[in-house]
Amino acid sequence: MSTHFAEPVLNTPINNLEISEEFKIKTGQLGFHTLASLLEYQPSDLLKLPGFGYRLLTEYIDFIEAAHLGKYIKP
Repeated sequence: MSTHFAEPVLNTPINNLEISEEFKIKTGQLGFHTLASLLEYQPSDLLKLPGFGYRLLTEYIDFIEAAHLGKYIKP
């Protein structure tokens, strides 16, 4: 179960975000439906998931930082 954040973008379904189709497909396959659910993991742990490589990690972090929400990414 993911945490609920006050920022709407974190609770919006990933499929409704302006993000790559590859990101949408891979996160869906891995069972992630919102950015809030991804924020429960450290970036290094996301890289251990099948098919979630550096390109997707970079896209995720760039998206979060562009929304000025980088403070939520676990170190």
